Amino acid sequence: MYLENNRTRHSPVRLLLAWAAVISVMVLIFILSHQSVSGLFFTRIADYVQQRVKFSTAGTVLTADFARMTIYGSLYLILSLLLAGALSRSGVHHVKNGILVLLISGLFAVSDELHQFLVPGRVSRLSDILVALGGILTGIILYQIGSLLHDIGTERSVRRDEAPRL
Repeated sequence: MYLENNRTRHSPVRLLLAWAAVISVMVLIFILSHQSVSGLFFTRIADYVQQRVKFSTAGTVLTADFARMTIYGSLYLILSLLLAGALSRSGVHHVKNGILVLLISGLFAVSDELHQFLVPGRVSRLSDILVALGGILTGIILYQIGSLLHDIGTERSVRRDEAPRL
């Protein structure tokens, strides 16, 4: 339903849930970064996946480092998608949205690596920041494409509804 200014009403509960999801993923990343022996956790994941998935290339081994990097990049991909959605619900759209997601998520990735530097048994790596940035950029691109497709669909729907009927 349209209001006088053709804007739909935004629910404050949905906005709150969007930001709660962003904070939840940030907390999860912080908890995973705070583990003193993350190698054991990711080794278990790699072993589990190795047993369940039959790789097509003979002799392919899923290493704990590969599992760690994949999960790390995926968490930042999810974070960037959720953050873009929360910013969009807060009224920040298009290019400004992408820039803010990159800045906030990128700074969080850097602070996460600084945090790991202070945790005994953990090391801080530039490669982790690059993997996080890869996930962040992928999330931004996916969100922007989805937003563009949504805008195109909405525009077509409005034009179709405004078309004169004979």
